Amino acid sequence: MIKLSTALRVALATQSSLKAALDGGFIRLYTGPVPASADAALDSAVLINEISAGGTGTPVPFEDNAPMGVLVKKVSENWTGNNLMGGTPTFFRSV
Repeated sequence: MIKLSTALRVALATQSSLKAALDGGFIRLYTGPVPASADAALDSAVLINEISAGGTGTPVPFEDNAPMGVLVKKVSENWTGNNLMGGTPTFFRSV
């Protein structure tokens, strides 16, 4: 189930598109207990992978169009994760 943080919900409700809110960020994969909400602290969860454009630490971009209402990664980009440690992901956060 996708959980939206309060900051993202406020941005979407008042000033931003989902693309604008997520463009230029990173996707971080964690192992450990899933927080109760998107605003909750990570507690004992451990960051095991960070996904960026090309795996170079460059933020991930999205296409300008959203066919059928789906936000799509830039087709020209190769999103790659950098493993920071082993483990099975249990949740992710877009930051």
